[in-house]
Amino acid sequence: MTPRGRGKAARQVIQTVCCETGTAKSKHWITIVIAQEAHPKGSQAVVWRLITNRLVGDFLAACELINWYRKRWLIETFLTFLRRGVRLKIA
Repeated sequence: MTPRGRGKAARQVIQTVCCETGTAKSKHWITIVIAQEAHPKGSQAVVWRLITNRLVGDFLAACELINWYRKRWLIETFLTFLRRGVRLKIA
């Protein structure tokens, strides 16, 4: 489910998910997870490209990383509200 925002209603989303694991120049493992919306209706497809140092062994592990990112975005939105709306100073 894509949440509402910027004048757009929340909507159900079907995504394709793929992963690629490799090494960076620093010789550390990295995994790139790409979640791309399939068949969007009336809007541009949403594509998330996540780079992580966690190894992704299967589809469920990739979905777990995507869900972590979704929660991170909610936390960032909440902190922005605290900074701007309540004028709370957060280090």
